[in-house]
Amino acid sequence: MYLPPLRATDNQMVYVSGDVKLDESAAIAPGVILQASPNSQLIVSAGVSIGMGAIVQAHQGTLTIAEGATLGAGVLAIGSGTIGANACLGAATTVLNPAIAPGKIVPAGSILGDRSRQWSDIALPEPAPTPEPVADDAAKEPDRPEPPSPAPPPTPPTATETETNLETELETETGSTTEPTGDDRPSTSDALRSGQEHISRFLFTLFPHSQPPNPSDGSA
Repeated sequence: MYLPPLRATDNQMVYVSGDVKLDESAAIAPGVILQASPNSQLIVSAGVSIGMGAIVQAHQGTLTIAEGATLGAGVLAIGSGTIGANACLGAATTVLNPAIAPGKIVPAGSILGDRSRQWSDIALPEPAPTPEPVADDAAKEPDRPEPPSPAPPPTPPTATETETNLETELETETGSTTEPTGDDRPSTSDALRSGQEHISRFLFTLFPHSQPPNPSDGSA
């Protein structure tokens, strides 16, 4: 434990206050304070040595420093009790209501008899759960409606449907819905005669000034 060095005091006086019994053989260094509170008594026995700057105060009873006890520089002894004979208190030691056995050595910088501080196990509060981060886009933008699903592609027509559609278009262009059957179908000779008439009309259109050959004459 680190102890700061004690500073020398310019006070060469020993301060004594209250009901204090000080033996003539006691060695008291400069700057020592010896005092007793009302209704209390301080007894400093023979051969006691008290270092520079020490403070000894009797409070609520009698404080006795037995024969040959040594109190180092800067010692603070307060309360009621006994510092045993030939006991040694190191420098900068604090004693409250002392009960020091005879011949006991107390290391410097010790604190004895402090009952004002009570240690107890304190349950620490559990840390609060960390909230999950929220995306900035989700916090700023409102809920958007889902886009409509695309319509399925049209089913291509089958071969049978294609043939039916072609037949329907041909019937619409020709102006007929049924083919002639039986007696309504023209004969082969009528078809040839009709073809020759069409050819004759076509030739007359091409050559209006010449007479086309008559097929019935049999001349070339």
